[in-house]
Amino acid sequence: MRAFENLIGQKNIINIFQKAIAAAQSGNLNSQEMTSTWLVVGPPGSGRTTIALEFAKGLLCSESGCGICESCLSVQANTHPDLEFFRRDGLTLKVDEIRELIGRASWEPAISKFRVIIIEDADRLTESAANALLKAIEEPGSRTIWLLCAPSTVDILPTIRSRCRIAVLQAPNQEEIKKMLIAEGVSAESADFAARVSLGHIGRARLLARDKDIRDFRNSFLKQAISINSVSDAYKCATWINEKIKEQSENLSAEQNKIEIEKLKEAWGENGRKLVSGGAKAVKELEAMQKARNTRLTRALIDQSLLDLISCYRDALILGVENQLINLELKNEINKIHNKFQPNEILGIIDQIMQTRDFLNRNAAPQLAIENLLVKLA
Repeated sequence: MRAFENLIGQKNIINIFQKAIAAAQSGNLNSQEMTSTWLVVGPPGSGRTTIALEFAKGLLCSESGCGICESCLSVQANTHPDLEFFRRDGLTLKVDEIRELIGRASWEPAISKFRVIIIEDADRLTESAANALLKAIEEPGSRTIWLLCAPSTVDILPTIRSRCRIAVLQAPNQEEIKKMLIAEGVSAESADFAARVSLGHIGRARLLARDKDIRDFRNSFLKQAISINSVSDAYKCATWINEKIKEQSENLSAEQNKIEIEKLKEAWGENGRKLVSGGAKAVKELEAMQKARNTRLTRALIDQSLLDLISCYRDALILGVENQLINLELKNEINKIHNKFQPNEILGIIDQIMQTRDFLNRNAAPQLAIENLLVKLA
């Protein structure tokens, strides 16, 4: 599949990147179409990382991203020698890690015209890490392309932002996501539900369409959170939510964690006997990384649940507007909210939920943050 063919809802940005690839292949690295540093921004689920990888495929392939050559296949597998895909599972990107990355970025391309560096979550750079990166992109190598990904431009230091060409992605609309899911074999009914409640998040839509447990949890969580009438209910609901989301996080990552551990032990010589010297330490380091990744995933799932809750209060505000409700299956609960609160009170509740999301983003303890929110709702 040629570069960008598997993307939906991003025609304008794809056109910009295709022109940039053409300019780069012709040798115009710093032209109106092409530059050495890009900032790809868009809401969660819009495909920031995916489109950055497709751009890399086009830059590193001699046929501008044919999709079938060894170069394109190795980009898809993240094994291309001239692609540095920088992804970390912790809550921040630290300065030592960025300095190591900068060192590798200065290498000459091995088999392609360019060396492409993708930083998946540039919004998680610490201040010192961002300052170190700034020095690198101020004077990039003649054949080094930086692709930074973040939710929005405000999440990036202005000094870095000013040195990037910005590509703003849009969240795919409901109909585009529905068509994609049906094309992937999902039933029309499930595709309609997942496209409607995923709020433009493609990965979330796929998960909801295929995993009944995730759908059931979403339904139970929203019904409980909306029906809280006492402080006691609030604490019980918060405990239940925290336990269920931890369970979800562990289930979603269990298979990947198992495979990673098995491959690492195999690489360190485990074959019915002890690992060679240094192997046990490597396994412990991997387990620590997996724990950090699970923590981050847990926080992401909590944040998604809070967005789902906001969608219910949003529906209560516009109740009566035909074909505009997100949560059609929860119309009774939406009616309760509509009848219980005035519009200004509903807006105040939405603001409280947004504040809780902000607290979690600042590393607040999830259990305490959810308890605090639900007690206020009670």
